[in-house]
Amino acid sequence: MFAGSANGTLLPPYKVYKAKTISNSWRMNGPKGSRYASSKSGWFDSYAFDDWIRSIAIPYLRKLSGRKILIGDKLSSHRCN
Repeated sequence: MFAGSANGTLLPPYKVYKAKTISNSWRMNGPKGSRYASSKSGWFDSYAFDDWIRSIAIPYLRKLSGRKILIGDKLSSHRCN
């Protein structure tokens, strides 16, 4: 997943591999701050989305002052609870 802000800041990428577990070699030499997950399908699932929110989105948003909004598409892993 790639995400950016209205001011042009790009957040670290989040890569989901189609695998049961992640190989350490897959994490090597990625962009700074990147995060990795795996899923049976190789697509984002609710676990990956929750992890992205907690590990990338929230830490970035906490550094900003004022109100914030997070906009996503209707992907089934995008939960609103």
